[in-house]
Amino acid sequence: MHFWNVPRLGSFMAVPLVYKSALSVASFQLAYDDYQAYTEKTFRQEEEKAAHEESQAALRADAEANGTEFLPEEKQWEEIVLPSIKTENKKFVVCIDSMGQDRVFNQEERGFILETIHKYRTHWENFERDKLEMDRDALVAEKKKDEEIITEEYLVAQKEKEEALVQAKVDPPQEESASKAKEADSDVELMSFETRQLLQTQV
Repeated sequence: MHFWNVPRLGSFMAVPLVYKSALSVASFQLAYDDYQAYTEKTFRQEEEKAAHEESQAALRADAEANGTEFLPEEKQWEEIVLPSIKTENKKFVVCIDSMGQDRVFNQEERGFILETIHKYRTHWENFERDKLEMDRDALVAEKKKDEEIITEEYLVAQKEKEEALVQAKVDPPQEESASKAKEADSDVELMSFETRQLLQTQV
């Protein structure tokens, strides 16, 4: 490389960009499993709360009927928290060059660069997390729809239909058997006619 003039120096800046990525099959599967466990625990706790309130109401009624003082039972309930989405670190480097302007980046420019990279990292993490939650919720809705369709009555109907098809193959109706026999006889007659024609041609 030949420089006709002395090249002007520039300023170079490299900033690491490390963000927490949720874009993986493992993160998606774990997010779905955690959500299912969370909803199951919440549902069971709601049932326990309803049963507890019902028993307390019965005890209160008995106390009022007997003219005794009722002391409600204060029960502590576990706080059920949905686990955070599993992530893994993805590492990049953002490089900035003043392109031979023969100057350094001033304090304001360096602050702007760092703030922009921080905003980009935050947006990237939120974007992937939101997309994963959308996919998780879509899978949950699809599974719920399948559970509503595949009921016990549906399974019984499908089993009866399969048994009917098997029975029809094993023991077909008489009309169908006669029709198949007639078709077989026609095939035999056609074959015999073609055989006679072939013999006559050879003769």
